[in-house]
Amino acid sequence: MRKYCMYVVDSNEEDFDKGLAGYDEVKNCAIDYTESDDFESLLRLLVSGINNEEYSDQNWYYITDENEGIILMS
Repeated sequence: MRKYCMYVVDSNEEDFDKGLAGYDEVKNCAIDYTESDDFESLLRLLVSGINNEEYSDQNWYYITDENEGIILMS
């Protein structure tokens, strides 16, 4: 079974370079995360959270494939 995660990283994090960050750095710098077995549910959660202003545009959001240890979307 696939596992996915949406990580939230504070855009003001000084030690985080968005252009160079890989899976491990995103995971280590995350201030919050949400896990799911379904990629689409995380994508819907992200879009609705931004539309409803529940998620701040001062953060960066990453959806990852936890089985493969890769970033699918940022």
